[in-house]
Amino acid sequence: MAETDVSPEVFPTATSEVSEGMRRLWGQRATRRRGPKPTISVQSIVESALELADSEGLESVSMARVADALDCTAMALYRHIDSKDELLTLLADRVAADTPNLPTDLGWRDGLRAWTRVQIEGALAHPWLLQLPLVSTPLGPHRARWIDQGFGTMRDLDLTTAEKGQILNLLSLFVLSEVRVQVELRDLTINPFAELAQVIHHLADTADLPNLFAAFADPSPGDADDIFGVELILDGVDALLHRPST
Repeated sequence: MAETDVSPEVFPTATSEVSEGMRRLWGQRATRRRGPKPTISVQSIVESALELADSEGLESVSMARVADALDCTAMALYRHIDSKDELLTLLADRVAADTPNLPTDLGWRDGLRAWTRVQIEGALAHPWLLQLPLVSTPLGPHRARWIDQGFGTMRDLDLTTAEKGQILNLLSLFVLSEVRVQVELRDLTINPFAELAQVIHHLADTADLPNLFAAFADPSPGDADDIFGVELILDGVDALLHRPST
């Protein structure tokens, strides 16, 4: 998932100093600490954490549990990463590594639709991602690649960088809300919206909720489409592109 603020103003001025944690996140060799040659790696630590998160949820990911999976001590992990927070950052970027490269000839609308759809599918495959503070999580190479593809879908549009960034932000927020709803609903045996219709019909006062009564009285309300909100956003982008010149 690429959920993060991608507005240009959030990027600080580059400096010559990069922390070892960021070097590890971006796959660069960090300064080796003294001691025996390591038998585990950052990659093996992250893969073990991913298996735990997928099978038992994010709450199962601890330094102790990951160490058990790798048949080593928790202290051994700290020779490769500094903290659990760093591990979660690496984990978020690892999930983004599975996102495919989008075709470059889709056009901006189909491209943004596909960009959003892939994120929804990826988050549904790893629902524990919703528990991560993705906006404040440092950006790694795989999440950055995905954001780069988002900008790539709009490379020919007459929009500012800030406008393109806000469009990606808006679509990412839609992904988060849509995935949260789908994750909650798929674990339920009763559709809460169907139950709401029964509650309105049997218990509510028509005078208090006249519009809900009218809505549920519609014999053909239609099926919900999880991409409908995306189409509304894309309609807004189209309107932005055709705004009158000042």
